[in-house]
Amino acid sequence: MSLFIRRLIHLRPVRLAAGIPLVLLASYLIGQWSLDGAKLRILIFVALQLGIVAVSLRRPRLAMLGLLVYLPLMGIFRRWLIPYAGWSAIDPLILLAPMTVLLLGSYWAYRTYIQRQPIMNDTRLFRIVRWLLLIELLQVLNPLQGGLMSGLGGVIFYTVPLMWLLLTRIYADERWMRIVTALVLAVGALGALYGFKQMHLGFFDFELRWVYTAGYAALMIGPGIVRPFSIFTSAAEYTQYLLIATIIAWCWLLRGRPLQRAIGLLTLPLTAYMLFMGASRTPVVLGLMALAALTVAHARSARARAALAIAMLAACLLAFRLITSIDVGDNSFAARQVNGLSNPFDAEHSTLGLHWHYFVDGIASGLRNPLGYGLGATTLAGDKFGGSSMNSEVDFSNMLVSTGLFGGVLYVWLILRTLRLAFACCREGVTQLTVLGILLGTLGSWSIGGNYSTVVIIWLCIGYLDAYTGRLSAPESATRQLERRKQTHADVRYHPDV
Repeated sequence: MSLFIRRLIHLRPVRLAAGIPLVLLASYLIGQWSLDGAKLRILIFVALQLGIVAVSLRRPRLAMLGLLVYLPLMGIFRRWLIPYAGWSAIDPLILLAPMTVLLLGSYWAYRTYIQRQPIMNDTRLFRIVRWLLLIELLQVLNPLQGGLMSGLGGVIFYTVPLMWLLLTRIYADERWMRIVTALVLAVGALGALYGFKQMHLGFFDFELRWVYTAGYAALMIGPGIVRPFSIFTSAAEYTQYLLIATIIAWCWLLRGRPLQRAIGLLTLPLTAYMLFMGASRTPVVLGLMALAALTVAHARSARARAALAIAMLAACLLAFRLITSIDVGDNSFAARQVNGLSNPFDAEHSTLGLHWHYFVDGIASGLRNPLGYGLGATTLAGDKFGGSSMNSEVDFSNMLVSTGLFGGVLYVWLILRTLRLAFACCREGVTQLTVLGILLGTLGSWSIGGNYSTVVIIWLCIGYLDAYTGRLSAPESATRQLERRKQTHADVRYHPDV
């Protein structure tokens, strides 16, 4: 009987008879869902998710590059759908990249902990990451965060970036990272041009609907004045992406090939100008400090580094003097920057005191409860599913609140270890110098989950740095030693002079 069934299944008419109704049913459901605005986002998500998963199973590097393009465009794509599907803060399109990365990461976990395959080129940094992953997974179940959904939402903002690090260790190399930095610079330049359009020509209708529907108060810097956010999900993500693009362009100018230097020279004024006009002061200050540090660090000799350090200190003071003396006229974006930088301790013009209060309060909250409040307590998931969020706007204090004292200490150790490795490798090439610049320029926001695209870039850099230093310090395998000895003997045996 079973033989008859197997033969029946392989008959072409039978397969057509079974397949045609399924195709018709799927077509009917797709047609119905496409007419229902509430389900249109789900339909698009399913289609994109099936496609990216199919690609990731065969060509994971290509899938990762595809997600690096999708994440910056996710903001404008979600806004473009508002006239057709409305707006929802709980959007399945946000889950596309996390689900793909978690799928690939779970396959690594299965091979490592179930099949007991060894971890190649294990490092102290990667051991810290694995301990931090364990703590985060335990904190998903913490009842203080307001429920399991809040904890699962926290996975998107804290655990997924660590999965990006893991995948980068497996799949990334020097050539792939060069492609990534070029891609980020290209997207940053295009994003800057679109932000320029928003600033001078205004917003499209679907963008204005999002501004007033989503209730994003931080976008408003004056009566009827909206700061540019370009193609990104928020103005904060936009300015941080511009900061990363500016750092890449600067590194290409310092250490790049002739073509890279030409591209850096063309893109740097655009990204730096739009970064300043983004009306956010922290990226500007961190960017100046990062560019100065990179200029000093790239020098070969200690004497040159000392001279450059003095020159960069003078240049930063001069830049601050010039910025604070700009005649802003009626430009609200420049006025916000100049007034805030000129009066950093004046609450009327600067939010420095408010941000410091959030940071100190986060540290105090973390120390009051050393066991942590749960993975979702400091994320957007805490607002949506837990009723409130304890976000302190700095990744270290957020980690201390969410994962407790042990998780906070591990995270600080991870930061210090990463920066030590980055400084040790920064003079070995333009890619290594770029990694150091990105890590310095985004310090304090490595794990700020709402910046979907920039957080991924940061952890790609950390993963590449860990893999690069791990390969340098790994002992030569027995197989490679044997092959090298055989090749040496062959060279001696067949050498014409022997």
